Amino acid sequence: MSIREVVEDRQLVGLNERLIFRLTTTHWGSTPTSIVVASFKYDDGTYTDNTTSVFPVNSPSATLDVISLSPLVPQAVSDVYYITVKFTSGGSVFEAFFWVDVER
Repeated sequence: MSIREVVEDRQLVGLNERLIFRLTTTHWGSTPTSIVVASFKYDDGTYTDNTTSVFPVNSPSATLDVISLSPLVPQAVSDVYYITVKFTSGGSVFEAFFWVDVER
């Protein structure tokens, strides 16, 4: 596992769920700003940007050391998403990532 990958492992989400994922940034730094969230559909070694469909409202926010993403909207069963969360803390820019698997 990369130090950039969230420790919770792959996240599972049902097709009809709308989950708000949260990232605690204490490991990287506190008081995150300039938050940018992106999603890429992973299929046979290919990454396709699907941010606008998976995060139709893409307005992440931060409270103390916790970044809250906008609700994730799964598109199809068996989709695999690579989600990146880029943010600034203490003058450094960090980019964490996690995987989401869509189930029925």
